[in-house]
Amino acid sequence: SLAPLNPAHAESEPTGLAASYLSALHAQATSDPAAAADFFDQALTIDPGNRNMMFRAFFQKAQAGDIEGALPYARLAYADRPSLSIAPLLLAVDHFSKGEFQEAQTLIEGISGRSTIDRSLPLLQAWARAPTMSHTEALSSLSPYEGRKEWRVLPATMSAMLNEFYGREEAALVYYRALAAAVDNQPLSILRLATNGLHRLGQSDEAIAAVAAFREKRGDSALWDGYLNQYKDP
Repeated sequence: SLAPLNPAHAESEPTGLAASYLSALHAQATSDPAAAADFFDQALTIDPGNRNMMFRAFFQKAQAGDIEGALPYARLAYADRPSLSIAPLLLAVDHFSKGEFQEAQTLIEGISGRSTIDRSLPLLQAWARAPTMSHTEALSSLSPYEGRKEWRVLPATMSAMLNEFYGREEAALVYYRALAAAVDNQPLSILRLATNGLHRLGQSDEAIAAVAAFREKRGDSALWDGYLNQYKDP
């Protein structure tokens, strides 16, 4: 089912399909994915079969960190266009979180090497296969990225996740801490992954400090405020 419009955007709530769609595009253009997703939701209640808006909606929800909200759209988008890359990735994450490892691996293996995530595809395949491999085998699958400075964040991210999966918490924390500390040009998605990892491994104070450093360095933005506000030091 479609999510209701966020009350935070109710004061400027548009009426009609065109108004909702244009409001969504404006929010998307101004890097406010949460608002964009809300307006796409509203537009889709009027035109539920609109594939273009459906694809945009799940992508904006994913960018805003609303994975649960993105999943219904991702299922529809994947059923309509299996060649997509982000939709099966979201579905694979959902299966993995439920312990449905074979389903997750099948989805990851089906993503085309010519997709928009082709650079990270070997990493995702290593993650999907982790339940069937030893930690040594899984981590060795990251070797093609060694020495590739332009890709160093990707193997560091996967190394953190794989070490955590195998219960190697100290090794995982080394990577999560390094990722959380690199705030100068770090994408919010990586900060989110690193701080969530720190929280899961009992280092909440470090996660809060990393978020504070990120905000101080990068300033305020609708793109990341919703996420960062979850981890303000009370």
